[in-house]
Amino acid sequence: MISDALRSMATEFAVEIDTMLSQTVARHVQVRALAMQHRQERTFLVASNVQKNPMKSQRFELDTPPGRPNLWMEVSFQLRFDEEREYLAVQQSFVGVFKDKESKEGLFHYDYERRKGDGYPDAHLQVYGSSTTWEEVLPGRPLPKLHFPMGGTRFRPCVEDIVEFLIVEGIVNPRPGWKELLNTSRDKFQANQLKAAMRRNPQLVEDFVRRHGESLGIKIAY
Repeated sequence: MISDALRSMATEFAVEIDTMLSQTVARHVQVRALAMQHRQERTFLVASNVQKNPMKSQRFELDTPPGRPNLWMEVSFQLRFDEEREYLAVQQSFVGVFKDKESKEGLFHYDYERRKGDGYPDAHLQVYGSSTTWEEVLPGRPLPKLHFPMGGTRFRPCVEDIVEFLIVEGIVNPRPGWKELLNTSRDKFQANQLKAAMRRNPQLVEDFVRRHGESLGIKIAY
């Protein structure tokens, strides 16, 4: 059944995200996949410490350096089948870092919403902070209200990029082996994005193969 296939793929994705977070920066996190309804379509919510009533992701504590403030992360993905009902697609995603378990204040949050439709970029970053220059340029629009574009549907950042940012900037303490784990996980995401781009642009793929196929050892049948 289609729903069973979608459930299996969403559950596998949840396990991958759980493993990546647990083995890099999270203190205690459980990422699960729960079935939900989006308009007329069956979808799955894959989220951190997700609760059922109401169905919502919960934050988990990050491993921060001694003497630094505690930080909490929240991660959620709304998954569905793509147009061919064969591959997993992200309808919405959210990754945020906050100062505690409930506060709206924090460092930043990253959103993605497919075909957002309100004029803002589908993939965007919002930063919690202040800037006198921004306030002069945009009176009445503080920095946290600005939506910085982040690559669009196909080339947006992944959660591994955000985890890596937290590590390399010294915001969190990583586990041993974090770099290899993030690279492996990110490679899979990027390969899936590339395959999706190829499916949506078959003429571009054909042109590339015709031009470079021989040098790459690809046999072309005419």
